[in-house]
Amino acid sequence: MTNPLVLTVGGTVQAEGGIYVERPADDRLFELCLQHKFAFVLTSRQLGKSSLMVATAQRLEKEGVRCAIVDLNRIGSTPDPERWYVGLLKEIGSGLSLDIDVVRWWREHTALGFTHRFTLFFRDIVLNKIPGDIVVFVDEIDATLRLDFTDDFFAAIRSFYTDRATEPRFKRLAFVLLGVATPSDLIKNSGRTPFNIGTRVDLTDFAIDEAVSRLSPALPLSPERGRQVLEWIFEWTHGHPYLTLVLSNAVRQEGARDWTRRDIADLVSQTFFGDKGRSERNLQFVSGMLTRYSPDLEGVLYAYREICRGRTVRDDEHSIIKAHLKLSGIVRAENGALVVRNKIYRTVFDDAWVRDNLPRETLRQQRIRVLRRWLLIALAALLILSAGLAYVLYLKHKADSATKAAIQAGQRADRLAREKEAEAARSAQLANDKSALAQAAELARGEAESQRQRALQEEKAAKTAAAEANQSAADAAAQRQLAEASAADAASQRDEADKQTKIAQSEAQKAGLAAAEAKKALADLTASEQQRSQLSGRAYALRLADRANSSPAAQEDVTLAGWLALYSFWATYSLDGTVSTQSLAALARVSALLPRTAIVPNPGYHRLTTRFPSGAADCLPVPPSNGSIGGRSRTGQSLSRCGFLLTVLRPMRFRQPPLLTQVGCGPLSAIKTERWLCFPKQAWVPCRG
Repeated sequence: MTNPLVLTVGGTVQAEGGIYVERPADDRLFELCLQHKFAFVLTSRQLGKSSLMVATAQRLEKEGVRCAIVDLNRIGSTPDPERWYVGLLKEIGSGLSLDIDVVRWWREHTALGFTHRFTLFFRDIVLNKIPGDIVVFVDEIDATLRLDFTDDFFAAIRSFYTDRATEPRFKRLAFVLLGVATPSDLIKNSGRTPFNIGTRVDLTDFAIDEAVSRLSPALPLSPERGRQVLEWIFEWTHGHPYLTLVLSNAVRQEGARDWTRRDIADLVSQTFFGDKGRSERNLQFVSGMLTRYSPDLEGVLYAYREICRGRTVRDDEHSIIKAHLKLSGIVRAENGALVVRNKIYRTVFDDAWVRDNLPRETLRQQRIRVLRRWLLIALAALLILSAGLAYVLYLKHKADSATKAAIQAGQRADRLAREKEAEAARSAQLANDKSALAQAAELARGEAESQRQRALQEEKAAKTAAAEANQSAADAAAQRQLAEASAADAASQRDEADKQTKIAQSEAQKAGLAAAEAKKALADLTASEQQRSQLSGRAYALRLADRANSSPAAQEDVTLAGWLALYSFWATYSLDGTVSTQSLAALARVSALLPRTAIVPNPGYHRLTTRFPSGAADCLPVPPSNGSIGGRSRTGQSLSRCGFLLTVLRPMRFRQPPLLTQVGCGPLSAIKTERWLCFPKQAWVPCRG
């Protein structure tokens, strides 16, 4: 509560060390300056533009940015452009602390125009002497609106922005324009490019929390009471900076007391209403903007009256009237529509004030418009009444027509009723006829039903027959498939039989060839073997012949035995007394041709049985040599001096040579087997031991 609450009108609160309330615009403008953006704060008077400028410049200086603040009110509104430009450059040079005589430099470049020298000063002096970022604040630009040469000034500022494309060092230079004007007001010549650069920064009213945090400590009240008083003040000002500070300062001057809402309302009335209100500078500014400085008095006042009466008026940036209303500060944009800024403005600039400030001619025209409006209303009412009367007549005519139509409908109904009665009589007669016909039809129906039943039975029988036929057809198809499969198998078996027949024929041919080869082999015995066997065989044959002659009954056995012995001798005997493999093979082929019979010996012979199955073992003798029977076993053991020699051959195949497997000797009477071939004992030398 020790800080004074200072209200500076037309200046800055920082000039007297007053309280500064920060708003979102502070951070917004500060960020744009750090980003080297051109910006402008164009709004109504006494909303804190100058205080915002000073606060932002102080923050930028702390960041190392050189700032220059130019108040165009200090230069004045001289009509001499040269003096105006020189004063402007001196303000800039002083704000940037440039060590240069601006007047002397200006005179040294008299060959150039004013605007050219202004841009050259920044290019050759400011940017060369200051290496860092530079921000130039130009305040109160609305002072240039009454000058006819400032179009070039704002065009030069716009050229600094466009030169960034060709001279990158101009990116270090930024301008901030502040004042009561619109962007379209800066360059008034419509034939030139408008001032369409920079970013707009909206300076809004105080928020309740912002105001309480900064203004409540300055009030001679407790924090709770201070907040309550400020909320009552906000009900009248809606956070308008100037009006809020004026009322806060009045509360501070009243000192500590128990404030009520009624007390705040009385304070507002004393400060802004009545005779004192007519001298209030802010209210005078708003009144002047709505009347004396209005681009269209009637348009502005009519538009404001519509807003004041609560009708929706949409905001439009391109509307001169709506832009002027916002610039005066009496209205603000809210959700895309314009509303009266606060309760104080609504009370001071009410409908009566608008009516009093409209021109008399305008009032007369307004009365004419009102009269015309009433005439139009009366005419509309008359038209409505006429339309209503016409509608009533139309309804009456329609009712009459409906009544007439009802009467005609009744007559038609009677006629139709009579016709219906006659029709009913005819229908009764027809019904009787139909009853008789129905009985006949019933009989016909019974007959038809019986015929239908018979037809159904016949249909069922036909279906059964068709099913059986289908089954038979299916069985026939299955049998046909089986027959086809059997035919295919038969064909396959026939082909296989043909193949086997061909193989059998081939084997028969091979067997015939083998038999022929056997006969040829038997006929082709070497001459040497025949010569060696002739002597002993001849003597042996003579003995057998004598035996046969002496006993005719045994002639057949002796002949067969001799024949076998002879061929066995020829086939098995060799020079060295061994069995020849080739001879044994020839013997095997010959043995296959012998008869397969059993011969019973006479009393002078032992039992003789010969069997020659294919591949079976044969019992064959070995002919004697030097009065004895000899040979070699499989292991080469010599067998001699025996009464007889028995040889058992292992079952063999014609392609393998026979092997000698068993050798034995003994008296002939000891031999009892059927698979051994035995000979007469007097034909052999008895075995020794």
